Amino acid sequence: MDVKVTQLNKARWWEIGGFSFNNASTNAVWALITTYYLVYTTEIYGFPAVLVGAIMMGTRIFDAFTDPIIGVLIDRTHSRFGRFRPWILGGAILSSLMIVLMFSGIRTGSYLGDLILALGLYSIWVLGYTAQTACTKSAQNIISSVPKQRSIINALGSLNTVLVQLAALVIVLPVVKAMGGTKTPLAWATAGSIFGGIQLLYAVFSVLGLMKKDVPEHLQKVESKGFPKFADYVAIFRSNKALQMLIVAASSNKITQSMQSGLIVLLFYYVARNPDLQGIVTSITVGLGVIAMLLMIKPIERFGRKEVFTLSSWGGFLYGIAAIFLVALAPQNPVWLIIVASVNMILIAGTGEINIISMVGDAADYEHYISGRFIPGMIGASFSLIDKLISSFGSLIIGAILSAIGFVSVSETAPSDILFWGVLIMYFGFPALGHLCSILAMKYYPLDKKTHWEMLEALARDEKL
Repeated sequence: MDVKVTQLNKARWWEIGGFSFNNASTNAVWALITTYYLVYTTEIYGFPAVLVGAIMMGTRIFDAFTDPIIGVLIDRTHSRFGRFRPWILGGAILSSLMIVLMFSGIRTGSYLGDLILALGLYSIWVLGYTAQTACTKSAQNIISSVPKQRSIINALGSLNTVLVQLAALVIVLPVVKAMGGTKTPLAWATAGSIFGGIQLLYAVFSVLGLMKKDVPEHLQKVESKGFPKFADYVAIFRSNKALQMLIVAASSNKITQSMQSGLIVLLFYYVARNPDLQGIVTSITVGLGVIAMLLMIKPIERFGRKEVFTLSSWGGFLYGIAAIFLVALAPQNPVWLIIVASVNMILIAGTGEINIISMVGDAADYEHYISGRFIPGMIGASFSLIDKLISSFGSLIIGAILSAIGFVSVSETAPSDILFWGVLIMYFGFPALGHLCSILAMKYYPLDKKTHWEMLEALARDEKL
């Protein structure tokens, strides 16, 4: 490693802290949707689970195809407010407004009208969400090129994300129950307003963190010549092996993790047989997972992202299969559930956003390195396109399986052996298969620690010419 950290673009502590909130901003509302949208729509509108899964899959596919458009627009944005800040703030305003409306319980007076309304609001929400999330992956390239600082940015982002996800798991059901139960529209509207407000507040923090770096004079140091075009996506997918392998690894994890999020309420209804345990168990296990994630910063710095990601994937694969049978030993024992879930969270800490989002930034650096084009918006969009297309099937798969085994809604479907094993196997088994795909993809990922630093040295030298 000939390159010195002092030669690289570095961030101040407040820039790192401020920008890290963008990920939690978008994930605040994403946590609400993935955890409760199926429950909300089956209870309030009476939609069957498979239909809700199809809605979520269809809008996820729509979301995927908006990514390339927004990616190009971001890289073509040249304003006195920077390249990324307008997209973060504008996206957050649109997204938070839609989340309030989506959970407001608005009725049209007909089943078809309710379905069209739900689909329309969800689709508009996607536009704001995509605009903001695209900047989480791409703006890190102007904040800092120091690997450790990117890890810290995304560790803090993951920490804040976990906190809002924990808030969704711990706060929403008690609020809903206190305000009348799962069939009360006002209860869900209150939850939507809370999380829409969190999204907006965090977006403001992120914009403040970008104030010094997301400016024309700083962007000129790495600016590519000419405007990027949609045709450039073909070259990106064909030549950027780092992006190719990362997409395979991350999307296989994402589809199974989204399924797991959608099943967590049902895990405590039909496996633990006590929904009140959800807040207790998840609070402790998520807390331990956060600690494990923060402890990953040092191993990542020492051994490299690829190396840590691969090792964590092995842990997630092997233990995920074992966890199915371990939980079945004492499914209603909260202490045992905490132990099993906590070990799982600790083992997969290195496969989370602390590594994945940082690796998207590394793939953008790799594109700059091999082609001379600084197009982080398009790299992030390329990643998101395939990632979302693949992960979009998660909601449909669990919706179809749940419908096939007799699930209608939590208030109308009694516990049974088939629901016990179906939910348990899906909750732990599918993520284990996702980790196996990641292991295979990482074998061909080109940026091991040595190659990564050779790339950074070359880029630092070129930017000083």
